[in-house]
Amino acid sequence: MSLADIHLANVIDYFSHLPSAKETTALFQKSELWKVKEAVEKNPEIAAWRATDEYKATVNGSIQVYACTAVPKDEESEEPKEA
Repeated sequence: MSLADIHLANVIDYFSHLPSAKETTALFQKSELWKVKEAVEKNPEIAAWRATDEYKATVNGSIQVYACTAVPKDEESEEPKEA
């Protein structure tokens, strides 16, 4: 496992916490990248870290931040407003 593998798994996790997670995760699952994510998650040290309360708190905090910065679904289809 390389640092790039771990980084890729983290990027996929990032996308899985965004409001558009369902659609994005489905795309990742169809690609070979998903196998890398699964391999990283099976690493005993990484699995142990992800089982800690500290990791879970970090994930929950991230989800809250991402929810506040995302464009609401009803605004995504609006045309840009002219200045």
